[in-house]
Amino acid sequence: MTPYISIVVPTYNEERIIGQTLSAICSRIDGRAEIIVADGDSTDNTQRIVSRYPVRLAPSRRGRAVQMNAGAK
Repeated sequence: MTPYISIVVPTYNEERIIGQTLSAICSRIDGRAEIIVADGDSTDNTQRIVSRYPVRLAPSRRGRAVQMNAGAK
């Protein structure tokens, strides 16, 4: 099934909660949407944790609008 919606999650140094957040989202969408994590150049383990999930990682400069645009791109 091809996803018909994209969910963009902007992050910056979210290692404490990103795993829990992605687990919750992934368990609810059942392949019906793609998840894009737009990371604002985190300096912690956020990107490493994100890589464990079936999501796209979109590296970006920091800033919510910049990250949302990077995820949409």
